This record gives sequence, structure tokens and C-alpha cells, in this order.
Amino acid sequence: MSVRIAKIAIASDLHLMAPELLEKEGSAFDKALLSDRKLLVESPEIISKLFNDIISDKPDILLLTGDLSKDGERASHELLRRMLTKVSDAGIHTFVIPGNHDINNPLAAIYNGEEHRKADHITPEDFAEIYRDYGYDVTKGDIIERGPRLSYLAEPVEGLWIIAIDSNIYEENFEDHYPNTNGSLSNEDHEWIKDVGRRAAERGKILLGMIHHGVLEHFPLQSVIAGEYLLKNWLRDSEKIADAGIRVVFTGHFHAQDAVMRRFRGGYLYDVETGSPVTYPCPYRIVKVYEDRLEVKTNYIKLKNETTGGLKLKEYAYNNLQAGMPGMIAFVIEYIRRHYPGKVTDHQAEMILNAYPAFEDLIMAIYTGHLLGDEKGLEYNPDPEDALIHPKPGDKLSQLRKFMQGIYPQYDRIFAVIENCLYDTSVPDNQLTIPLL
Repeated sequence: MSVRIAKIAIASDLHLMAPELLEKEGSAFDKALLSDRKLLVESPEIISKLFNDIISDKPDILLLTGDLSKDGERASHELLRRMLTKVSDAGIHTFVIPGNHDINNPLAAIYNGEEHRKADHITPEDFAEIYRDYGYDVTKGDIIERGPRLSYLAEPVEGLWIIAIDSNIYEENFEDHYPNTNGSLSNEDHEWIKDVGRRAAERGKILLGMIHHGVLEHFPLQSVIAGEYLLKNWLRDSEKIADAGIRVVFTGHFHAQDAVMRRFRGGYLYDVETGSPVTYPCPYRIVKVYEDRLEVKTNYIKLKNETTGGLKLKEYAYNNLQAGMPGMIAFVIEYIRRHYPGKVTDHQAEMILNAYPAFEDLIMAIYTGHLLGDEKGLEYNPDPEDALIHPKPGDKLSQLRKFMQGIYPQYDRIFAVIENCLYDTSVPDNQLTIPLL
């Protein structure tokens, strides 16, 4: 009988927004929501309930894998530090790493009606000080050492090492006037990871990783259409991580419940991505660590009150996402037009926006299906071969493809990604067992 070593709770992409940052709702804040329909106003209540639910689960450890704040505001980070007190007071070892939103973020703002002004942001040094008790105080018994930048190594439970890896690129954010979404690992990072892996093997430690960016593709061609959600050199980096003896890395960033596995000559590697509490379906994970395996399952935040309009949080978040989808599509089109001139004409943009209502249920099904995980296709096309090779003439999937080909033939490659997202392409996403031997 295998002995259980620890129980871990995992949450990612909290995007906590301190209430004082929204002095008055209005067009300025509405514009900020266009790029991503997070439940920012509700975030303090959602995160508080998340922590209460986790405390009720009685884990030994809590891992928070980045994007702790809306946009790196000092007020949001300091609020989270105060909120984490009740978790640590419950005897739960808590560890954090930064995400791309958290440090040197030029978008940190205070919103007041139609205007916004800069809010106080934090630096890497500030991050380490604010979260001193949650990974950065090497005088604490559970912190073994600091690594490059904001990486560190911890042993919260005897026999279990947690390697927290800072993959963010925040040095030039203010020069670029935007927080860099990409992630990257340097040679120094890899040398440290390799050394930690060697020591863990010599001492018989279970070694688990946490990092904000994806280290493996979570759907085919993700590196082409959404590469900024992966490490820049993800294929090289993931092989080196596997070669270091790490078998499981907990990630975030894309706000989806997804797990993938890839085999390398030096072993195999699982990337277990966790969605966001402030984005549908509002999940977190519970992981039981045994000597020979991990048992991973998904929980959902249990919130239903006046804030959610009497709906369960998952349903409330779905409705919020649906209401904001047209604005998100318009934002993406404008982003493409601004950064890649000539890719989308005025006429093409107008046609896409006008056609959206006809395809809303299909687009929502595809997008939320990936966020939820364990994708099984569309209700009217549950069989992958039937859906992708012999689609029914009347299906909206076929109609959408013809529409996209008609206005811009080059979209066909993007449509291949949409089709691939209809079905889970690797291991189960929400409940899985991962071998450690």
C-alpha cells in the first residue's frame, strides 16, 4: 500500500482587484474588460470564498501559480497578502509565484468613470517582500533556497520538494508600454533546475514544479495561434525539465482546465494547467501525493448569493462570459489590425462582427468546452471522425468554416485549431492519476 505524502490545493490566475481601484464604474473600466471577461469587481468575494473552500478541504499545501493581481497594483497584492493570513493560520503551507500581470505592469490603474490614472505598481523586489512568508523568506524552515530571479525551492512536507520557477519577462514592460505575455527560461534557469533535479534524485525526494506559463502545448497548433501562453522555447524547455527528473509541472495563464503529457528520451512530463477562479468555470484543484503517484481532481468554488444574482458562481461566470464575448472578439480584431496592418480589412472586420450572433452558441460551446476541460465535441457531432471528416451539411461548424474561407482563405489554418479544440487530445483534464515511478 502506497503511503500518502501530502495533500495539495492549487489555484491560478486569481486576478484579485482591490476595491479601491474602482472609484466609479464607467467607460474607462468597461474598456478594460473588453480584452478578457474576468469577474474583477467580484474578485475579492470570490477569492475569499475560494480560500474558505480550500481551508475546508484541509490540504497541507496551497500553490498559487501566478497572475495573483489584476494588473500588478500594489493595493491588490497587499490585499491578497492579508487574505492569505487565514490560510496560513489554518496551518496550510502556501507558496506563490508571479504571473505576467503581477510585476512592473504599466497597466496598473485606478478607474473613475470615464477616466483612469496610474496606480502604484510593484517591482520584483516588492513582490519578494510582500510575499515574504509565501516562498521568499529563506529563514523559514520550509524554504530551502532562492533560485534565479523570483524562483525558489521549498520542502513543505518531509520528502516533497516544490520547485517554483519564475518564467516571466517583466524587465522591459514599461519600455514596451504593455506587460509581456510571453514566458522564457534562461540557461541560468535550466542549470539551477538541473541541479535541483540531481539533488532531489540523490536524496530520494519527490520533485514537483510550479510555473505560470504552459510548458507543453495544450491543443494542437497552440504555439502558432496562442504561443504567448507557452514558454517561447517550450519544446526545448520542456525536454530539459523532463531531463531534470521533474514529472509534473502545475501551470496556469490560459484560464483553462487542461492536462497534457509528452514523452521524451529522458522521461515523461505532465503539464497540469488550472483555470481561473474569476473566469468560467471558476475551478481549483486538489492533488493527493503518494509515493508512487498523484491523484488529481477538480473542485469548483461554492458561491451562490446576492453577488451572483442567486445563481451558482459557475453559471454566473458563464453568463458574464457570454455577455462579453462580442466585445472580446471586437478587441481581438482591433488588436490584430493595430499590430499586423493589412491582415484584416474594414469590410472583413464588419462581416465578422455582424455574423457573430448567428454563430454565438457554437463559439461559446467551443470556447467554454476548452475552459471546462475533458472536451467531447459538440452535442450534434459527438464523434470526432464524423465531425471533422464528414461534417453534416447543416452543421454550424460547416457553415462557420465556409464563412471564414469566404472572407479570408488564410483563416483555414486557424479553423484547424478550432476543430482540434473540440476534443481532448491527451490525458483526462479534471480527474486523473499521474505515475511518479
